[in-house]
Amino acid sequence: MPQPTLRPGHRLNHALLIERVLGQGGMGTVYLAHDELLDRRVAVKLLDHVSDAETAALKTLLEGRAAARVVHPHVVAVHGIGDVAGVPFIEMEYVDGGSLRQQLRGTLPGRGLVATWLAQLASALTTAHEAGVVHCDVKPENVMIKQRGMTAKLADFGLARSHADGRAHEPLSHGTLAYLAPELLDGPPTPASDQFALAVLAVELLAGERPARPRTEDAPELPETLPVPPKARDVLQRALAQAPGQRFPSTSGFVDALLRALGLAHLRGPLVGMADVEAGDASKTSSELPVPLLNVALQPLGVAEQILAVLAVLPSGYPGALREALGTPPPPDVLAELKRQGQLDGVADDWRWSSPQPREAALRRLSPRQRRQLCARVALAVETCGQKREATREDATRLYLAARRLRDAARLAQESAATARTALHRDHHLARAVALLTSQTEPGPWLAALNVRINWLLACGWLAAARGPLAEAQGVMADAGLASADPLRVRLNIAAARLRTATGDPAGAAQGLARIDAQLGADTPQALRLELLAALGTALSAAGQPADAWTVVAPHQGHHALPLPEATLTALAALRLVAAEARLRLKHLDHAALLAAQAQATAEEQGDTLFAARCELVLAEVARGLGQRDREAERLARAAKLLHALGPTELTGVWHLRQAEVLLASPQPLAALAHVERAAAGFAVLGLTRHDAAVAQLRGALGLPGAL
Repeated sequence: MPQPTLRPGHRLNHALLIERVLGQGGMGTVYLAHDELLDRRVAVKLLDHVSDAETAALKTLLEGRAAARVVHPHVVAVHGIGDVAGVPFIEMEYVDGGSLRQQLRGTLPGRGLVATWLAQLASALTTAHEAGVVHCDVKPENVMIKQRGMTAKLADFGLARSHADGRAHEPLSHGTLAYLAPELLDGPPTPASDQFALAVLAVELLAGERPARPRTEDAPELPETLPVPPKARDVLQRALAQAPGQRFPSTSGFVDALLRALGLAHLRGPLVGMADVEAGDASKTSSELPVPLLNVALQPLGVAEQILAVLAVLPSGYPGALREALGTPPPPDVLAELKRQGQLDGVADDWRWSSPQPREAALRRLSPRQRRQLCARVALAVETCGQKREATREDATRLYLAARRLRDAARLAQESAATARTALHRDHHLARAVALLTSQTEPGPWLAALNVRINWLLACGWLAAARGPLAEAQGVMADAGLASADPLRVRLNIAAARLRTATGDPAGAAQGLARIDAQLGADTPQALRLELLAALGTALSAAGQPADAWTVVAPHQGHHALPLPEATLTALAALRLVAAEARLRLKHLDHAALLAAQAQATAEEQGDTLFAARCELVLAEVARGLGQRDREAERLARAAKLLHALGPTELTGVWHLRQAEVLLASPQPLAALAHVERAAAGFAVLGLTRHDAAVAQLRGALGLPGAL
């Protein structure tokens, strides 16, 4: 297939203008382009090394789809696909920096930075594997490093295999042998194959050379000069095992074990940067300790040196943060002199280094403790002066991590989760909070973060994803020796019962919850008791006992003394919705509508989109029972709007089933069929089987095979 010549100024379409070549690889050329419509720079990958147009188009489509399924801060985002002169291209996020291979051509990065990159890549690969995508080509050439913040991003899904496109079991036709797992010589790729490649990359980052491996089928041998403790060598050796089953259960599990063995477990968060870990330095810094003013913390530095130190770590775009970090306005004469010397540039409250090169020299004058205190002070300044948005929280997070103030960083992750637009992004932030709060000596915050994440996963219907955090929480509880009445233990046991209900054993879950309820004392927090009763009512309804469910929740869903704490209000709303569902099953429709409307009002007040959508679906079902078809359609439309912003969840599939039922009554069989199949596909991706009967029943109503 002829390769088009793309020169600076070449226009790909009405919006994309080529600026220059970024690089060339085995499958094509990557260009830097300007998206004039959105006024941003993008990368354009032109697939120019394929023999025919049809094959090139298919490869482009498959690569674009695989990458688009993995939404993660450390994966290069795909914006779209197109073609120029019959040659397909992929439009992607532009990462201002170079590849990891370019980084390795210079001085080896410090161990803290290696840990940061591995944690980020493991997080990205874990998200890909959960989405049914295996990258198949993890190597330094396919890892981009951002110029600012030293953030790693996984790129190039050209060899990826995805369950969604039916190619998951196809073997690879080619790949970089040094990073290729042995099973790929004659078998299909698996997540364990990506783990193997990441382990090779980890050795290369730590030792400057790859494991010795004369042939692909040979077991890799770690370099003798690999500067890591024996435990870390054992971890790497396990991840490089010949048999996939002998490796770690997940890529994140491998990197977690490696960082623990290296003594860098605190760097496991997916958004980590500027980490400065020094052996033997264990000075106490935490969110409980105050951050001293810089004129105290940076003694004996003068004002000019303090200003330069702050600006060495302060991200751009935070006017006023220099003054906030210093605790006093910077002297104008000192700023003028630094500007005259060519060290600073800027005006008013917005100052920056003229060149990024001398920054390390400014920081080398500080002790490790002073550097951490500096980062903590600047993080506070960024939070104070920055807008309340994701970019501000990420900049502050990196600084808090550099200061080892992990609880502050976890707090920002939880704030990001509360404002996340999609369910997947919310889970990403919750997972980051869990990683940051991991502590063998303080299990309380760790367990609390795990509980929040587990309950979110269960609310989304992501049952397979919830099993891992739940098992982790149960292990931590066992190690911590929590009493049976401890609120954290009770909440995690409730989460385990909710998972048991969702996976087909509601009767067993109800029995377990009833035992817990019987053990609770009179001093049990009100919110906790309401949470338990809501879970018990759900289990009883799922077991076909709505009357028993109503008996359990009825005494608690009525009036309560106001004002209620937010946690109690949330638990009460959940209990009322369970009560509404029980009344609906018992055909007490007016009462069900009242309870669901009360729950919905709380959901809207608290901004809980997923719970509000669940309330709308219950209200739609009530409207159907009352014969109010217009009202039902209105409720379903409101639920659709709420669910669309969240992305794929179990509730989305339930909505499709409800919409199919409405269209069948119209009758609109073709439109109904489309909704049934979309519901079935969504449940299949999530691994859910509890809706199979409903799907089969609707297919039967449409006269299709596979019906009940």
